[in-house]
Amino acid sequence: MKQISVAVMLARMEITHEEGRPVSFSITFIKENGRTREMVAQNHVKHGAITKQPEEKSKFRFNLKKAGTILLFDTKANGYRTVRIDRILTFNGLEVIH
Repeated sequence: MKQISVAVMLARMEITHEEGRPVSFSITFIKENGRTREMVAQNHVKHGAITKQPEEKSKFRFNLKKAGTILLFDTKANGYRTVRIDRILTFNGLEVIH
């Protein structure tokens, strides 16, 4: 399996639009309960842009970057998910090297 570094993966996640359309990507990661999960996601989706919900204040009580997590929008579940960076196994079919 081809590999990708964490730094390159995070840089690619920062690309939010290509040719005027939102960019989605797939990741596989280990959840807090130890189960493996696959997700099709987008990064930097504004609250309410897709879910049509009113914007609210952030409910996070910690700094995501300092905690080593990222906030992604799960396109299939139509909701936000936090994912620990060190638990990401694959990005767009590429093995992530930590």
